[in-house]
Amino acid sequence: MTAAAGCIREVVLAARFGASAEMDAFYFSWALVQSMHDLLFAGSLGAAVVPLLKGHRTDLATAEQAKLVLTITVLVALIASVIAYTLWLTLPALIDFVAPRMSERVRGTSILFTEILIWVLPFNALITVLILALNAHNHFALAAAVYPINTLLFICSVLLLAPRFGAIGLPIAGLVGPLVTAPLLIGQLARMGLLYPLRLDLSRALIGSFWQLSRPLVWSLGIGGPTGLLMVSHLLLRSFAADYHDGAIAALGYAFRLYELPISLIVNPVATLVFPSITALYISGQMSRISEICRHILMLGLVVLFPAAVIIWAGADLIVDLLLRWGQFNQEAAQLTANALRGFAPAIIAEAAFVLLFRIFYAIQRSKETVLIAFLTIVALFIMLLATAHIAFVAIPLALSVAFTGTSASLIIMLIYGIDRTAVPEWSQLAPWLLSAFVGLTALWLVVGNFPKNMWSEFSALVAFSCGYIAAVSVLLPNFRCAALRILRGII
Repeated sequence: MTAAAGCIREVVLAARFGASAEMDAFYFSWALVQSMHDLLFAGSLGAAVVPLLKGHRTDLATAEQAKLVLTITVLVALIASVIAYTLWLTLPALIDFVAPRMSERVRGTSILFTEILIWVLPFNALITVLILALNAHNHFALAAAVYPINTLLFICSVLLLAPRFGAIGLPIAGLVGPLVTAPLLIGQLARMGLLYPLRLDLSRALIGSFWQLSRPLVWSLGIGGPTGLLMVSHLLLRSFAADYHDGAIAALGYAFRLYELPISLIVNPVATLVFPSITALYISGQMSRISEICRHILMLGLVVLFPAAVIIWAGADLIVDLLLRWGQFNQEAAQLTANALRGFAPAIIAEAAFVLLFRIFYAIQRSKETVLIAFLTIVALFIMLLATAHIAFVAIPLALSVAFTGTSASLIIMLIYGIDRTAVPEWSQLAPWLLSAFVGLTALWLVVGNFPKNMWSEFSALVAFSCGYIAAVSVLLPNFRCAALRILRGII
């Protein structure tokens, strides 16, 4: 639902505003505010709330659990409000620091948009802690519904506000969803008996436990979390894209949403569901079971996400034309977005791996490792952008793909040493997959190399690759074929 709503949102924005200076300003402002949330709250809360509540569920009565939830919620809301006000006071200097090469036109609009969007920060921080509290108690439905609800409310607000107020309706629309969904989450936790008026628990035991789990991410300003690393990386990309003409930042924004589609559909739900489960297994000392889960998930992700990466890489022009070529989204914007999407395609597998592995390291209470890897990723990405961003626009998204690949490889090595060699797929599984990938890519190459490039040949190449790859996986990896058939029967 989130992925589908996100696609509709990008289609609406592209048709209404195209890849314009206003969209550059909106995407930059949104990334700036979201990065603040992900850096200051998402990472530290993600590493602490679920393990803390999960570990205490069997030991504490409901009233004590409620005291924990209430204390964390109130503290997060207060801290986020103070930070939002501080950032609001320093916005021009902050934007100049993050994107010193931005044009005056985009800079002025970015300041205006961010002055409105910055007040999303306390609501998003509150929503994050409430969602994590629900997940810790295995209540996933409403927590998951928050994101598509927010997106759909944003779309409706844009359609209502844009005809009358123009681009200024974009940041206003961004406020609507959190204002609606935060009270819904508060009501659900209250009905569960986990959020009602109590004396706050500011004891050393609670604060100490929370600080012990979140300390590495707090000291790293949240970069050690998957969302923090992702948003800082994309904010860095948009800063370098400011050197290009109007529409470059917007093109990166559109492409980011498109390549995130398979991650939203597959990886985020799996990571959300696995996190509390692995936390419980770690608390009970079942490390062999954790290794088994990691091995199966990593192999499944490789099998499923590889075709997604190839389809997005080979079919970038076709995807952009079909989804975004409406209204104000012209051919120049489509070509720029397709180039960005093609550069992002290799990042799909790499990003999926670190989104999952970061949560596994949180679950086994080893967040220091993720902080180190995240910092090295940002440094490597910055160096690559300095060296290549001026050469061609496509070098910007490609730098992200290379940096994320290094991140995932490092985390897998650390997983082997931190848990066991059995936590990663074995060669007996990898060899048939490599042969399947070769079959699919050969089918793709045969079509691309023998037909002139147009929409139909591009579509035929994607079909040939998909059929060849699926057929090879079905024969060479029968366990995945059986699992896929079980899923299909369950859906039907």
